[in-house]
Amino acid sequence: MAFACALVACSNPSSSSAPVPVVYVAGYYNSAYGVACYWKNGASGEQDLFNTANANATAVFVSGSDVYVAGYYSNGTHTVAAYWKNGGAPINMSDGTTDAQANGIYVSGSDVYVAGYYTNVSGKTVAAYWKNGGLPIDLYNSASFSAQATGIVVSGTDVYVSGYNASGPWNIACYWKGPPVIVETDLNPANESKALAIAVSGTDVYVAGYYATLNAGYWKNNSGGLVSLSSLAFATGIAVAGSDIYTAGYYKNTSNNISACYWKNTAQNDLYSDLIGTNTAHANGIFISGADVYVAGWVNAGIQSACYWKNGTRTDLYTSNISSGNAVFFAN
Repeated sequence: MAFACALVACSNPSSSSAPVPVVYVAGYYNSAYGVACYWKNGASGEQDLFNTANANATAVFVSGSDVYVAGYYSNGTHTVAAYWKNGGAPINMSDGTTDAQANGIYVSGSDVYVAGYYTNVSGKTVAAYWKNGGLPIDLYNSASFSAQATGIVVSGTDVYVSGYNASGPWNIACYWKGPPVIVETDLNPANESKALAIAVSGTDVYVAGYYATLNAGYWKNNSGGLVSLSSLAFATGIAVAGSDIYTAGYYKNTSNNISACYWKNTAQNDLYSDLIGTNTAHANGIFISGADVYVAGWVNAGIQSACYWKNGTRTDLYTSNISSGNAVFFAN
């Protein structure tokens, strides 16, 4: 899930030559299997990552000329958490003996950080992240309660991970900061909530998700920093640009159709909202570059089709079968 490019707090990669601006969208499409892929500057730039068993690409990060995509694939028995570099073979985070999934990726210098979960011996999912493919760094590992990590950002020597744990009678949105000591900050322990994306700007931590079951919002630093966005809605991605907070997501409109949108601070901007028919849409990730707003998602106007929006203008990525754009990254 999770599906967010919450990375605007970092600068875009640069090189000595004049780069060509590129929009990268990670996601999947259905063929004989669910095919993990990413699209580079539209449908013609499709790059398949795993097409021999069910797979999904959940997050994307570009560093210099390298494209890193996180996700998971099936080994026939379990899902394997992995990432792909430049479309090569999957780099496995888990050993394939239990279910695992990668939901977020961040590159800092030569280090690759991947957030997600694996399943422990008690059958509970463990929120964790991996650094450079090493052993998982557990964030929440319990014999009684499951947890998942949904997004990751690195700032200096600090690693910030969004997610949730089921330590109460419901899921509790939270984020973790570490190492060397992992500190958990619960964001909405009073009722059902999940944190689905994270961004860091200076000393401030911004986490997007939902609370009280069906209310989109984001938290700044802690539970007291809750900013409500909309009811009957979910916030799936977050980005920070200067003093502005951009949050992607979806909500139920007055015709009871699910509509894709983003919020700039608390002002809602519709991307696709059908008030006449039964079409639906999701916004799953967001990236800000200068004055431009990029949002990944899908529109279902007969078939669920992966797409992205730039400043509200939609570019379709795959329309032949069910597909989804899960995360977006703009590199210039």
